[in-house]
Amino acid sequence: MTLRRKILIIFGLTLLALIAILWLSSNSDLIVPLLLVGLVGFVLLEKFALRPLAGLAGEIARIGECGDFSERISTQGRDNGAGMAAAVNRMLDALEKTRGQFETESARYRAIIELQSEFIGRFRADGTITFVNDAFCRLVGKPRDELTGTSLRTLIPTDDYERILQQVRVLTPAAPDLPDNEHRIAFPDGRARWLLWNARAIFDAGGRFLECQAVGRDITREKELRSAYRRSVSTIEQAKIEWEGSVDSLEGLILLVDDQGRVVRANRSLEAWSLGSVKAAIGRPLHEVLHPGCSESECALASFLKASLGRVRVGETVETELADPRFEKTVQVRLRTVSLGGRRNGPASAAIAIVLVLDVTARVRAEEALKAVNSQLEEANRQLGMAYARMRDEKDHLKRQLFQEEMGLLLNQEGRIEGVSERLMETLGKSRDRLIGESLREMLEPGYRDDFAWELRQAWMGQSHTFDLQFLDAPVKPQRFEVRMTRLTLSGSRLVLMTLR
Repeated sequence: MTLRRKILIIFGLTLLALIAILWLSSNSDLIVPLLLVGLVGFVLLEKFALRPLAGLAGEIARIGECGDFSERISTQGRDNGAGMAAAVNRMLDALEKTRGQFETESARYRAIIELQSEFIGRFRADGTITFVNDAFCRLVGKPRDELTGTSLRTLIPTDDYERILQQVRVLTPAAPDLPDNEHRIAFPDGRARWLLWNARAIFDAGGRFLECQAVGRDITREKELRSAYRRSVSTIEQAKIEWEGSVDSLEGLILLVDDQGRVVRANRSLEAWSLGSVKAAIGRPLHEVLHPGCSESECALASFLKASLGRVRVGETVETELADPRFEKTVQVRLRTVSLGGRRNGPASAAIAIVLVLDVTARVRAEEALKAVNSQLEEANRQLGMAYARMRDEKDHLKRQLFQEEMGLLLNQEGRIEGVSERLMETLGKSRDRLIGESLREMLEPGYRDDFAWELRQAWMGQSHTFDLQFLDAPVKPQRFEVRMTRLTLSGSRLVLMTLR
């Protein structure tokens, strides 16, 4: 019911009540004048009060419905209705100004949100996404409309999703911040990024939870750097352990020297050589560490170090061997330059030198003794060679003599006859020309051929056995012989000597 109807009803009821009172009080003659006065009052009230108020209410309702705060209510006269319309117009001016300021601030806020390199998003208590900025859309490669309304479950691992929802349930206006959440996002193309999110709950004036706003940043590079740092620390620790477990246990001096010729590290052999502590050697010139107080102008070690340090190219090694009077021993000094940056053939200024000093006194003495022994051995070897030559000649002579007096054959690896004794030619009744080059296996009875072939192979490998064989068509008796094969070298050729009895 409108205000106008309420006023008219109240006015009518009031008028009826007065008429009833006059009727009951026997003043009925006043009823007609009272009706006339009421009618005139009603017309005046309708024209000058109710109708302007209804028009004012209609204008306000129309502006409220269209939401255009730039429109104004027309004002006529100087009565209270006009004052009320002017007040409403002033209120509309303030609302329009406030709305303009709000739209300006909202545009600024949106611009700030969209220009942020960080990822910004909002979500409800059930995990439904209500907003994401352009940076996050670019990260996941999807438009905002496709992401809004979906669940966080589609973007983050399930364990992280469940944990975040549990954290949201216990937030209050007094404690609206979520703990930092770090998780990994995997993309269909194989990419993976690590994100760190900071989130805060938003509550209304009554303390009711509305949504959470989260700000995230890409920490993939930081994770990679931290991982690389941990690997570097582990490598350094491992190198330290290996240095102490291996380099420090070596007998030779091992020193690392910078491009200024100063020691940056040394092994424990420095102390074993009575050259001071390892700690005291750090930062001192190398020659001063090895030759404390040396002022000799022709020091061989100083000359070698001066010519090598800072001059040897990366990857190259130089060495020298000298009898050092200060060490009272013969030492071998090796120097190799290695690149700190992993580049080969770089300048010496970008490298470090590894210097190895070895005590080779025992080796030099052994080499000198070995030279003397070698000379003696060479002479003994020469004498032994001469004796061996004589023995070989005598052996060949005896073999030839035996070969002439015994029944024998010389066979090659294939079992063909290379030589035959006179007595065996008489026994077989064949001349030398007929026997040379023939296969002995074909001259034997078939039952002896396989044994002969096997024994020939054994004899060729250096194993000698006695066995029997029998020739075909031998003109003299007996036809069966006891045979022994022996491998020998005759005049530089390897053959098998087969003797028969």
